[in-house]
Amino acid sequence: MKAKILLDLDGVIANFCYSFRDFLNKNYNCNFNIDVEPASYDIGDWGCGIENINIDEVVSAWIKQGGFSQIPSYPGTEDFVQSLMSNYDVSIVTARVGDWDQKFSKNVQNKIKQDTSDWLQKRNIPADRLFFIHDKIPFCQENEISIIIEDKLETAIKASKEKVHTILMNREYNQSKSERLRVYRVYDFNEALVQLSKLS
Repeated sequence: MKAKILLDLDGVIANFCYSFRDFLNKNYNCNFNIDVEPASYDIGDWGCGIENINIDEVVSAWIKQGGFSQIPSYPGTEDFVQSLMSNYDVSIVTARVGDWDQKFSKNVQNKIKQDTSDWLQKRNIPADRLFFIHDKIPFCQENEISIIIEDKLETAIKASKEKVHTILMNREYNQSKSERLRVYRVYDFNEALVQLSKLS
């Protein structure tokens, strides 16, 4: 039986920060260096002019213009995911809808879902195992998933407390001075695969 894993999207295989900050630069007079990752996960803390705009309105405009279908993937994503799919039982889980389900209409939420599905299919990644879940830890417990591949340190800490292992993709916004039980920081997809093989 293949080991069950949860694969996050943004910050793991989809470079949301690059795409969204490029949109902000071009449309809202922000001045981000899009080749440098932000030091904070919270969009409101990014600075560079974002403090002068309504973030909810900007996110809505970005979504309506197909932002989620245009995000670049990290180099090597397609091969990485194909390797995962060949060797593990993979659930692709994103909070894209859950983060904004109180703010956006069902039509906007459906666009997010469709654009996300299209994004995966363009990269030859099957979308039939795609789930829009805000809280990933209960999903892991319900589906007997013991390993997640994630970029958000807060999620990794929650997972650790519930005895779920996290392969944490290293990002500027998820730095920590202390080591965490069941959290394994990796710096590229190859390291992720090696660590996954040790855990599974």
